[in-house]
Amino acid sequence: MMYLPVQSFSLRPALSYGQMEDTMKNRFFLRHGGKVLTSLATLSLIVAGIILASQPGATQSSKGTGVISGTVTADRGVVRGFRVKVKDTAHKITYTVFSRRGQYKVSDLPPSSYEVRVLQRGFESPVETVALGAGETKTANLALKAEAPPPSTVQLVDYDTLYPPGPGRDLLEVTCMGCHGKGMFHRQQRNADGWRASVELMLSGPMPGGQPAPALGRTNMPARDKEAIVQYLASNFGPNSPKRDLKLDELLVDEDAVADALFVEYDAPKMEFRRPGRPNPNATHFLHDPYLDAEGQVWYPSVAANSIVRLNPREMDPEKRWKEWVLPENSGWVFLHGITVDSKNHLFWAEINGGRVGELDPQTGEMTRHSLPTLGSVLQVAVDSKDNIWYGQVHGVGVGRIDAKTRRVKQWPTPTPDASAYGLAIDQKDRAWFAGYGKNVVLMVDPVSDTVKEYKTLTRAAGPRRLGVDSKGIVWHSEFLAGKIGSINSDTGEQKEYTLPLRHTHPYETWPDREDNIWITDHVYGCIIKFDRKTEKFTYYPLPQYGSFAGGGWSVPKIEVAKDNTIWFGSRGVANTVAVHWIPKGGPRE
Repeated sequence: MMYLPVQSFSLRPALSYGQMEDTMKNRFFLRHGGKVLTSLATLSLIVAGIILASQPGATQSSKGTGVISGTVTADRGVVRGFRVKVKDTAHKITYTVFSRRGQYKVSDLPPSSYEVRVLQRGFESPVETVALGAGETKTANLALKAEAPPPSTVQLVDYDTLYPPGPGRDLLEVTCMGCHGKGMFHRQQRNADGWRASVELMLSGPMPGGQPAPALGRTNMPARDKEAIVQYLASNFGPNSPKRDLKLDELLVDEDAVADALFVEYDAPKMEFRRPGRPNPNATHFLHDPYLDAEGQVWYPSVAANSIVRLNPREMDPEKRWKEWVLPENSGWVFLHGITVDSKNHLFWAEINGGRVGELDPQTGEMTRHSLPTLGSVLQVAVDSKDNIWYGQVHGVGVGRIDAKTRRVKQWPTPTPDASAYGLAIDQKDRAWFAGYGKNVVLMVDPVSDTVKEYKTLTRAAGPRRLGVDSKGIVWHSEFLAGKIGSINSDTGEQKEYTLPLRHTHPYETWPDREDNIWITDHVYGCIIKFDRKTEKFTYYPLPQYGSFAGGGWSVPKIEVAKDNTIWFGSRGVANTVAVHWIPKGGPRE
C-alpha cells in the first residue's frame, strides 16, 4: 500500500488556538510484543497467520491473533479519518487507527477483552466491548452523536489583531516568544507592575520550580527595551483587556494519507509522585525523552517520579513490562529531562533543576551525578561515536562534553549569551549541534578545532527548538515561533526554510527518519507531522489522546526513530500517561 503525502489543505479559519519490520514475523513483535507466546508451535501458528493476513484480500486472522473491524457513522457531517481506539484491557495496550471511507480494521490482535470507541472532537462515541478469541474476526460498529460546541465568550482574531504590530511586539517576539510561543501572553491579564515583575524574573530570577539560573541572566537589555515590552504587554493584556484568542486554520485530515498508520500506546506503570508541592491523588505523570537501546527496549525519564523507567515492548504482562530506577533521595527533585545510552549500556540523563549530568549502570543500579564547571539547567544529552557525552545548558553559560574515559568535563561558552541550548544532535563528524531558542541561533561545536560556530536563523524571530541530523549531514531544526522548519548543510553552511501549511503550528521536534523524511511534533493541532523530502508535502496525523496544552493539544516531548524506521515518543499533558509506538505503515491492509 502506498504511503501518500497530503496533496492539499483547506485553510479556512475554524477553531481557536485554545481548542485545537523488516519481515512479517517481526511485524507481530513490533505491534504488541513477543512474550504472549508459550511454545514454538504457537510461534509457528502466529507467523503463518500473519503472513496469510498480509496477503491481498485476506479477511481472516491466524489461529494466534484476531481482527476487530467495523464502520464509523455520524449523525452530522462527513466521517473523514476519525481515530478509532481499540484498548486491550488485560494487557493495557491501546491501538489507534484512522477510518477510511467510514470503515476501520485492526489486525494481529492477541486474544483478549477490548473496548472500542472513536476519538473525534465534536462527537460523542459509544464504547463497544469485544471478547476476541484466537483466529476470530469480530465486528464493532460505532454510531457517533454530534455534541453541541461549548459556550465561549472568547473572541477569535488574527495574529495582528491579538498582537498589534510595533516595536514592542518586535522586542517581545525576539526576546520572549522563542520560549513562550504565541500562546501564553494573551491568556494572562496583568497591570504594568505585574508584567514588569515577570520581565525581571526572566532577567534576574529566581526561576520557578528550582531552576538554578535565570533564562536571560547574562543578557544586557537596555532599560528602554524592558519598559517597551512591559508597556506593550500592559496595553494589550491588562486587567480589563478583552478575552481573545488566535483563530486557527481548520485541520482537514487526508484519510488516504493517514489510514495506513497505527499508534500503539503502552500504559505507564504506577509510580510514586515525588515532585514536591503537588498533591498525589490528582497528580499527572509524564514520560519525557525516549531512548532505544540495542535490545529494543525503550528508556524514559519519569519526571514527576524522579526516576528512570524502561519499557520492554515484547513483554505482554503489564506488571513485568516496566522497570524503574529511582534517584537517591538526597538528589532532590532534579527535573529529569533528556537521556542517552552509550555503547556500554550506561544511561545518562540531564537535570533541569539539579544542574548535573547523571549516569546509571543498569546492571548494578549504581548512579553517579557529574558536576559541571558552571551551574545551569541541563536540558539534553547525546553520545558521540567515541562514547563522549555532550550536554547543553538551556539556562546557563554554555555547552560541554564529558570524556568517555576520564569523565573530565570540557565546556564552551556560547558566542551569544543566553542562547538557551535546547535541542542537541551529533553529526557524522562528531560535531555537536544545539538549537538556541533564546537568541534565535543554531550552534555547532567542533571538538577537533576547538571552536563554536553560530548560525542565525533565516527568520529573525524563529525560536528554534529540537534538531536532528539526516544521513547526508543536513541539520534540521524546528522554528517553534515562526511555524517553519529549517535546515543547515553541515559542510557548506547553506540554510533553507520550509513553512508549515497550517497557521500557528508550533513545530517542536524536527527529527529525520531512516529515509530522511522529517518528523515534526506540534501541540497546537495535537499532531505528529511528516515532511516528505521528495515532494516537500506535510502530512498531519492527529495524536491518539487529547492533551491539556493550548486547550487540548498533546505536547510530545521528544521522538526517537527505531531501526525499523518506526517512531517512539512519550507523553505529557494527557489523561493517560503512555509510551507510544508510532508505526506510519502499521495500519489496516487491503
